[in-house]
Amino acid sequence: MSQVNIKTFIEQQHFRYFLENEIGKQFIRNLQTIQILKSEKPDFLLCSAQGMVYGFEVTTLDAKTSNEHFFKSLDSVVKKLFIKISNQLNRQYFVNIICLEKNWHSVQFKSADLVQKLFEVIQKDDGKESDKNLTYSLGGISVTGKHKTTQITTNGVRFQMIYSVSDKNFGGSPIFGNSIHNPIVQIQELITRKNIRVRSYLPCVQQFLMIVVDPFITKGCFFTFDNALLNHTFISDFSKVFLLILGGRKNIEVMELKNAKK
Repeated sequence: MSQVNIKTFIEQQHFRYFLENEIGKQFIRNLQTIQILKSEKPDFLLCSAQGMVYGFEVTTLDAKTSNEHFFKSLDSVVKKLFIKISNQLNRQYFVNIICLEKNWHSVQFKSADLVQKLFEVIQKDDGKESDKNLTYSLGGISVTGKHKTTQITTNGVRFQMIYSVSDKNFGGSPIFGNSIHNPIVQIQELITRKNIRVRSYLPCVQQFLMIVVDPFITKGCFFTFDNALLNHTFISDFSKVFLLILGGRKNIEVMELKNAKK
């Protein structure tokens, strides 16, 4: 699958998570939405019963870290694995992938080979099940249950995969790096870059909204939030800006951020 298709798949997943949250549901009800369309510029279009068109931009919170290359590779593996699961299996899964090498930051492996081996384990359900409920943490998110574990070697690099059936595809890799608390600067930079798009879409779209996605793991770091972020006012050309905090199962949360034009 091409990088463009992967990007589209992830955007659709993120937008679905937003719509499934109570804030997203209420937003749809208030607009009396009659149609939702996947677009490109902007990412999604919502058409209301009153004939209004609302554009949504979906973007992922990011940060530069020393672990960026390794996590970019492993993040790509996770995304491709979930795409294979979605296309070929009837169940959805929680997946946690761990590199067992001490020099994990410098290892090299073939992404396609690792994805195929991980998928075959899940497809055949070859993992060893835990005797009792165990808790695994991904960033600030914890998942408890009877998980299955397996080890896989590709190109001489050892990986461990922990997986279990879930109500949605969810997972990643454990954190190697520092947390970033209240990433106001990073969010403002994202909004500022997207502001240019808002101006280019007028007058075809009447209102623009933005969803900033916290994937809970990004390039070796994770983000944490408190009320200081909610009390901050971002400079934005968007009508509304939402923060979608991803976790597992019941850990998905949506917050509306304060924003105002210059």
